[in-house]
Amino acid sequence: MEKECLVCGAELVDDAWEIIEQGDQGEIELNSFPAWVCSERCGYYKKQLE
Repeated sequence: MEKECLVCGAELVDDAWEIIEQGDQGEIELNSFPAWVCSERCGYYKKQLE
């Protein structure tokens, strides 16, 4: 696994990522999963294989 951010070049750290989506009727869906996340918090992440 390449452990360098493809956007800014910083180190990727073992963490988690969350995606929050709101539907047309106002319902909220939260998806979270293990991910490699940019240590400089530029927004890049790569979902870890389970």
